[in-house]
Amino acid sequence: MLVYLTKRLGLSAAVIALVVLVLFSLLHLIPGDPATIALGPRATPEAIARYAAKMHLDEPVWRQFMIYFGNAMTGDLGVDVFSDRPVTRIIGERLGFSLVLICTGMGWAVPLGCLAAAKPNTWLDRITGVLSVGTIAIPSFLVAIWALLIFAVQLRWLPAIGAGEPGDLGDQAIHLILPAFAIGLSWVGYLARMVRASMLEVMGENYIRSARAFGLKPRRVVFGYALRVAILPTITLIGMGFGGLISATVFAEIIFSRPGIGKLIYDAVNARNFPIVQGAVLTATGLLIPVSVKHSETNTGAPSLDAARAASHLTQADLRESAGRERREKLRMFLTNWQGVIGLILVIAFFASAIFAPWIAPYDPNALDIPARLSEPTLTHLAGTDQLGRDTFSRLLYGGRVALKIAAIGVSVALVIGLILGMIAGFGPRWLDNLLLLLFDTVRAFPTIVLALATVALTGPSLELVLAIIIITSIPQYARVTRTATLSLRNTEFIMAERSLGASTLRILRHHVMPNVVGPLLILAAMDVPVVVTVEAGLSFLGLGVLPPTASWGTLLNEGYLVIRDAPWMVVAAGIPLILTTLGFTFLGEALRDVFDPRMGKGR
Repeated sequence: MLVYLTKRLGLSAAVIALVVLVLFSLLHLIPGDPATIALGPRATPEAIARYAAKMHLDEPVWRQFMIYFGNAMTGDLGVDVFSDRPVTRIIGERLGFSLVLICTGMGWAVPLGCLAAAKPNTWLDRITGVLSVGTIAIPSFLVAIWALLIFAVQLRWLPAIGAGEPGDLGDQAIHLILPAFAIGLSWVGYLARMVRASMLEVMGENYIRSARAFGLKPRRVVFGYALRVAILPTITLIGMGFGGLISATVFAEIIFSRPGIGKLIYDAVNARNFPIVQGAVLTATGLLIPVSVKHSETNTGAPSLDAARAASHLTQADLRESAGRERREKLRMFLTNWQGVIGLILVIAFFASAIFAPWIAPYDPNALDIPARLSEPTLTHLAGTDQLGRDTFSRLLYGGRVALKIAAIGVSVALVIGLILGMIAGFGPRWLDNLLLLLFDTVRAFPTIVLALATVALTGPSLELVLAIIIITSIPQYARVTRTATLSLRNTEFIMAERSLGASTLRILRHHVMPNVVGPLLILAAMDVPVVVTVEAGLSFLGLGVLPPTASWGTLLNEGYLVIRDAPWMVVAAGIPLILTTLGFTFLGEALRDVFDPRMGKGR
């Protein structure tokens, strides 16, 4: 245990050092004087000189980093450019709001999972299962916008913006309902399914049966005995999902205008207040590091398909017949899985609408018609028009092309790079494996949206930046899956036989390791597409991705959000294709996983 804790602490310290180095480098990698960039072009030479001296910018770069690192480790994150207040104090005033929002958003998933597990194979269980998968596919910022539209704008049941009056806990709780619901809805699916699976396993244990035999009430059995054990895997999942919740909190705080670290970063980016950006990003990343860092493990799993075949004495004809039966059985399993069929239909519809958008769209997506601005949906304009009279339906079709481009390039490039790095880590020397793991953990430590905000503050928004961030943040998950599979294969009999015959490492990786790894990676890629589409839409919604007049689902949501009281149909129309696309790929990925790994579907 002590050795494990030592490794975790050491690896966390190394990741923190690399994170600080990345944040420090961001400001210095941009061409130009950092002081001028921070203060803006209108700053006087005297102000620039004072700022440079205060931030030690007149010293060598290595000396600047040592000072910055030392100050960061002691809690000194610099001084706000505009108010001249310590950055640490400003972050401390906002951090509590974000933590309360995150904890509240995650808190209502556990009871749902317990109810589903307590009554398996009932209507409640089935509804919970469908809702769990469905909610995973809904982006948190879209939930926030629609919740704002329904409960605040239309019904006026709940307040739209703010965090409530200071000192009034009741008012603060009311203001917390909508943002907590928005960030928790997508993660309630993950948590509910994990709790349900763990509860079903625990409910079959002997001590649970004994408790029932003694006549204990079902509620006491579930919450008093089973939940204590079943909740442990869920705690791990909560840690893994903490980074996603930090990103979701950024959107919720912006949409509902709540004070928090996410809103602080966003405002600092717009004001080009780099000390605040660096300090807040470091704080958000520091919250994620303890749960994102993993130590190096050695896996020696079961022999692969190739190993099993190498050990078999069947003829080639028998192997081909067996493979044919296996393919037919998997196809039958897929066609009988309603989620997979629906997902495939939605995915095909997404590809078709994006590819054939120039022929399907009734209007030019950028054609202006000022007299028809903000028109309601009609037969002429199926989804209405925007502030400039542009046809919303046509812009949605062309927005699908942007989503398809980002998803295709981002996922494929990240998969290829992750595959190569994962095989190198799993088959290479130990020191190289540890180095690559350290780099993977460093990238994983940055919440995607927070990293995008920090980068945009320096480079400005662009489609290329969105693509680069998606690729960089997606590589570690593909690399880790590949590494684990490679470690399980490297000591198998057929690999050792190849080595004894003089086969090169490149040949072993290409002909034996890669065929056994690509399949799970493709399934992971199918489930990663909705994440990529959501990230692009979210960044474009914040004005950090695709820039007008290019049509994007995120930009359309932003345009609708600005006129949500006058033209609510815009945010509804822009959200529908986003939900259908993410839902389609999620259903398809779930079905493929169940087909190729039936163990994942047990207990559901």
